[in-house]
Amino acid sequence: IDGQLLNNPRYEHVRVNCGDDNGGNECDPNDVDADCDNDGVPNGEDTCPGEDDRLDLDSDNIPDACDDDRDGDNIPNVEDDCPDDLPGDGYKDEDGDGCDDEDGDPCANLPAVCSIPDVQLEVGCTYAYFDFDNQDDFIMIANAETGLVLENSVGDPFGVVDTSSDGTISLSIDGSEVDDLIIAYEVEVRPSNQDGSMSASCWESDCDPDVIAFDAEDRNQAAIPLSFSGFDYSYPYYIRVKVISCAAPVGNGP
Repeated sequence: IDGQLLNNPRYEHVRVNCGDDNGGNECDPNDVDADCDNDGVPNGEDTCPGEDDRLDLDSDNIPDACDDDRDGDNIPNVEDDCPDDLPGDGYKDEDGDGCDDEDGDPCANLPAVCSIPDVQLEVGCTYAYFDFDNQDDFIMIANAETGLVLENSVGDPFGVVDTSSDGTISLSIDGSEVDDLIIAYEVEVRPSNQDGSMSASCWESDCDPDVIAFDAEDRNQAAIPLSFSGFDYSYPYYIRVKVISCAAPVGNGP
């Protein structure tokens, strides 16, 4: 017998916290009185039975363990690069990855938007905008646009803008008539947010208050080409344009 015990030792198994008190069976999540996740909330009152529901990052009453969007930024956890970045004061997520851009915001500390000075215009010259009654308004560009019309104070066409984008904006400004001269311009562009709305914090601008490059013979000024590549200008993007356009020689022009 002693030899048999040596060759066939006996083991005793002790299980601790492996189930409820009902004979060591697994905790039944359908038992409303049990507390399968040991969080102090009975299954019958537990919105997330089997998981600790004491953590609720976004305070939406859905425990983090059962919350598909635990930081409340409308980006599912599985698509969120920073599922614990809780939106709040100062929070920015321009690229839509779910991460607060505060420490790496590509739009932080941008130079101020440039502008041309308001001056008393000479005879034959006018300010022109996409909409003279809403001079600071942007227009949304959803695809390549040709012949976008600028208008002067009486609503007459006084210049055109052509645009296209492959991620970089290509833009040109020209007068409506052969002898129109663009003597100053101010252009601001903004990319869109993930939802297509205009960015409130990203921009680029280009201004020239003294454009004098025109043909002295027939005054057929070439279109003014501009490009912007500081951001991803996938469609849609947004443009605001202000020009001073003249239909006759002005200033120091010949």
